Amino acid sequence: MKWIKPLNHCFKVNFDGLVDIYGKVGLGFIIRDHLGILIFMDNGSGANFSALQAETLALSMPIKKIKELNLSIVEIECDNLCLINVLNSTWNCPWNVVDR
Repeated sequence: MKWIKPLNHCFKVNFDGLVDIYGKVGLGFIIRDHLGILIFMDNGSGANFSALQAETLALSMPIKKIKELNLSIVEIECDNLCLINVLNSTWNCPWNVVDR
């Protein structure tokens, strides 16, 4: 999968969450500008989440950082169709999302 840059003077977030066969969760994100220059990146871990919950938790991390850095025009890219459809109000969320 090739990274596609955002519009000029915009920022782009790529994030991912995963759950391994033992139930351990990996979370990560990266924020880059329109030139592809790294602005910020971070990762985290957890346990006992579904894949969709892990993706949602991974999304919460860059949202907090975007607010902290006061970035105004941000494109967010996700590879989880279920989460995309929930965020676009195409599907109902199958569980409650709790800020942790």
